[in-house]
Amino acid sequence: MSATTMSIQDAFKNAIASGIQIFAGGRTQVSYSPLTPDEVKTVTGVVNMTANFLAKVSPTLANTVRSQVDVVLSAAAIAKGEMDEKPITYPVQTNTIGIVPIIPQFINYGSSIPNCVAKTDYPQDTWDVTLTAGTPFYLLGSPIAGYTTCGTPNYRFALVILQDGLVEVGTTPKIDQFKLWTNVESRYGPYTAPITYDEPIELGKSIYQYPTLGAMFIDWNLQYYWAAMPRASGISSLRILGFAFAEYNVFGGGGNLWYV
Repeated sequence: MSATTMSIQDAFKNAIASGIQIFAGGRTQVSYSPLTPDEVKTVTGVVNMTANFLAKVSPTLANTVRSQVDVVLSAAAIAKGEMDEKPITYPVQTNTIGIVPIIPQFINYGSSIPNCVAKTDYPQDTWDVTLTAGTPFYLLGSPIAGYTTCGTPNYRFALVILQDGLVEVGTTPKIDQFKLWTNVESRYGPYTAPITYDEPIELGKSIYQYPTLGAMFIDWNLQYYWAAMPRASGISSLRILGFAFAEYNVFGGGGNLWYV
């Protein structure tokens, strides 16, 4: 089936019906290409594989992933529609779109991908960041420019960040305020974390989960700004929970996300 244009609400209708919020950032329409049965199996398999590995450490995070499979399936269909209807595969193959869990290289991809520059306060190749009390830290974007993925043909990729998909592991939580906006919608003010944000979600383990305004589909069509306001200074390991959909060249054809 060929790609069609539809509202973002229709694209994510199954996820919305299940109670998941979607932060669209003012985007109203997307290009959507229905997944084949094999692609549904591939995407579902990657989601379940990720959840199964997380369950060994945190059943709570595993449930966060598994409960949002409809979000990931919809995101995959949008990514497919945006990228010339190339097949969704795992592992990625030539002339396809690979699905993988988000790693740091998808957030700060530097300037190595042709005609694309990452805008974020994350350093390259790590989730570990240095926070300063009272100074905004930009998970996505910067004070002067928003974050986008790359839209250069053959180097394109898109992200889906899950609802409540910001996790801190092994360090002490220092953030209790966030703000999220885009270049086309900035009507929302800051939101705060619940009073238990600095309590671990698993007994005896330093694993913490922050709230978000909903799941987010991010590509090159909209600039995202996601800022955190630390109340204390220090090192934090802030990990983004979600999935990337990337053309083959992003991994091995000069995109430089393939990290050894």
